[in-house]
Order: sequence, then C-alpha cells, then structure tokens
Amino acid sequence: TTKAVPHVVQLIAVDPREPTLHFDTALSHDAVISKGERTSDLSLRTKAVAGANGDYFDIGRTYEPQGLLIKSGVLFHGPTDHEAVVFDRTNKATFALFHLHGSVVDGTRSYPVTLYNSWPTRDVAIITPDYGKILPAAPGVTFAALQPLGDTRYRVLSLQRMTTAIPVRLGLGFSDQLREPLPLPGDVVDLRYALDPPVPGAVAAIGSGPLILKDGAW
Repeated sequence: TTKAVPHVVQLIAVDPREPTLHFDTALSHDAVISKGERTSDLSLRTKAVAGANGDYFDIGRTYEPQGLLIKSGVLFHGPTDHEAVVFDRTNKATFALFHLHGSVVDGTRSYPVTLYNSWPTRDVAIITPDYGKILPAAPGVTFAALQPLGDTRYRVLSLQRMTTAIPVRLGLGFSDQLREPLPLPGDVVDLRYALDPPVPGAVAAIGSGPLILKDGAW
C-alpha cells in the first residue's frame, strides 16, 4: 500500500518513426563495474534530450547492470534471465528473453560461453576492458589472457588462477567445473558468440524485469 500523498509521474512520449530520433544507452562511467552515476548526470554527459533510469543493477556496490546492455552498437554486458529491449538502426524495438550462445574451440576441444562481462562463471565468461579496472578474485576460476589475431581467432597469452584480484584485460574465465583440459599459453582458439534471438543492426539494448505488455495484452 501507499500513503495518500501526491505522487509525481513523468512520462516520455516519442515517435520512433521520427527520423532525427536516436535511441542509445549510457553506462555509469562507461564501465560495467563502477562507483555509480546519477541518471541526470548521465543524460547531461551524453547530451541526451531525455533520459530514463534503466535496468536493475547492483546498487550501492558494483553498480553492475543485471541484464543485457548494448551501447552505441557495442555489447557491454550479456543477457540474464530477464526480458530486454533491443533497438536497431531503424529504431525498431524488439522485446524478448535473450540468451548468449557461444563457444571457445581449441583444436578438438570445445567450451561453452554463457557470460559476457559478468563475473565469476560456471562455464566460460568473456571479459573485456569495458568490465572495469579490477577483476575480483574468484576461487575455482582460471583466467586466460587473450591476444586478438583477427576475425574470431585469439592467442592465449597466459593462464592465472584467480586466487587474487588482477587488472582487467581481454580474456576468458574458465570454471573448474569444466571437464575438458584448459587451453595452454600459445594455443590459438576460435571464439564465437551471438545473441539469441538475433537482432541485426542492434544499436542499443537494455534489460528490465518481467514483460508486462505484449501485443496489446497485459
């Protein structure tokens, strides 16, 4: 219940067919893990005409978004078990329960990729410099630093047990629950991943809670 006091509700009404309209997302300090940033400050910093608070996030701690986040066409955070909305270049909105499907192939061995810039992992997590500054310790996880070789190929530079925190760099987190032996330094692996369902030309995406309205029905 709520007390019988005045409530202020603000509504942003836009026409997605307006050719000058552009949807995008903003992230606290442009990193998945940060000290947080107010929505009004994000709007001012990005010169937005209007802004709204978005996905659930780890408030007061890491400020990590809890779901899918694409910013200016770049994937910053992979999806979780929450609905999300994705905007393409034509401002078309796609609402769906997205999943990340991917794999790392090292010769005859294959490992499932299920997380993107989310830590720790039960399978394999992709970590990029957009994650933040420090990758926390994670018992039971081994981090493989990667060197891009072009297309989907990467060279494994080093392996490190995550018993202590390390500076963030491009790499993969491998869980001890995996049955296959891990790639070794010097190995060249093939890394592929994609959203399901796919949204060609995705520009912006943000997660949310459960879907409330679909095809005009509550």
